[in-house]
Amino acid sequence: MNRRTLLLAPIALSANRATAHTGSGLPRVAPAEGGYDPAALAAIRSRMEAFTKGGQISGAVTLLARRGRIAWLDATGLANREHSRPMRSDTLFWIASMTKSLTATAVMLLVEERRVSLDEPVERFLPSFGSIRLRSGAPQQRVTLRHLLSHTAGLAQPDRKPTDGSIPLVAYASDLAKAPLEFEPGTRYEYGFGPTVAGAVVEVVSGMPFDRFLQERVLSPLGMADTTWHPNPEQRGRLAACYRPDARSGELTPTFIPFVTPDPAIRRVPEPSGGLFSTAEDMASFYQMVLDGGRIRSGKSLLSPASVREMTTPFDLPDSTVRYGLCWQQLAAVRPGAPAKLAGYGHGGAFGTHGMVDPERRAVAVLMIQRTLFPESSQVVNAFHELAAKAVV
Repeated sequence: MNRRTLLLAPIALSANRATAHTGSGLPRVAPAEGGYDPAALAAIRSRMEAFTKGGQISGAVTLLARRGRIAWLDATGLANREHSRPMRSDTLFWIASMTKSLTATAVMLLVEERRVSLDEPVERFLPSFGSIRLRSGAPQQRVTLRHLLSHTAGLAQPDRKPTDGSIPLVAYASDLAKAPLEFEPGTRYEYGFGPTVAGAVVEVVSGMPFDRFLQERVLSPLGMADTTWHPNPEQRGRLAACYRPDARSGELTPTFIPFVTPDPAIRRVPEPSGGLFSTAEDMASFYQMVLDGGRIRSGKSLLSPASVREMTTPFDLPDSTVRYGLCWQQLAAVRPGAPAKLAGYGHGGAFGTHGMVDPERRAVAVLMIQRTLFPESSQVVNAFHELAAKAVV
């Protein structure tokens, strides 16, 4: 190993390595050992620094793993601009809609245990859905878990209310059934709160709160100690601040995270569609499990390969350009002539976080940023995936 490789081998933890949180995630290796060109990977840091200096983001954490080993983990910029707190590899982020893929995993656990079926009417578990209607009358299809997890149920977008986060999950899901469906279930795709209702079904079937079910059945087996609905005081100290562009100047301006309460002792009801906080390493453990067909590092299986295929296979809708499975979006390779980039399936979050699995390259990629109202957010994701693809050897 030459001197340049040695300089890059610590996986870019830089000066924060001594204070970085240590978990039980994937093993770390030098980039070359992990199947990446170290010099090409260094371009990822340069590009993220350019986005930071350009004022598009405050900072970023990027992670790449191949064949179950982390070969790149880098933190650049600031986690909090107002306090000049540097971004670290163990910085926590509100992952928003990345939560949905974990919710689908919880549902599939119950499917494998034959306690629910993806295609049975949800009204069996939530009676309020037995009276749900279209504006034109009764729907021909009953709403199912498959509809809910693929955003094809036709649920109307709810208005924001002061009571959000304080109503029990099952009651909130039942409220969603009071509004008329926007379309016949199974005929269209419209992104929404179907996974929230699916989480309520998990509560009913399992007999335990959704946050507890996810903790015991998914997060703990995967060693995801920094993934939580309720950040504790220590985790709050590692939480990335969120930013939005100022309406006039375009400068990054602090904005609130709706899922952080002022007092850690006051807890929101868990939101299965977007309430989790996590780190890049924790999410990599989850994505690696999916890449490995449901297997986890202990040698056991969390899910079967069939369940993973069920989640990640796009729902077949005529005349739809959206390629969405059960809380997983298919990310196709780019058109001929365009730069190569990672391709597979994954999910993003409202504040710019993104994670994906590339089965062909046996790779996992995680990008963590915290900025909303960012029309060009795909530029950051695409740049990361393009540079990652170039670095594969």
